[in-house]
Amino acid sequence: MPPKDTEGNFLIGKEKFDIVHDLLVFLAEEIITMWTEPHLVDSKLS
Repeated sequence: MPPKDTEGNFLIGKEKFDIVHDLLVFLAEEIITMWTEPHLVDSKLS
């Protein structure tokens, strides 16, 4: 059963927001890695 706030309302909306936020953070980190790694390889070859 989902957690409830102090008034007894379910916190389903907040959990969904947290999951979306975590996914966006993960994707941003992956994009940053993809952009920086090729530049590191290029600089080692020069």
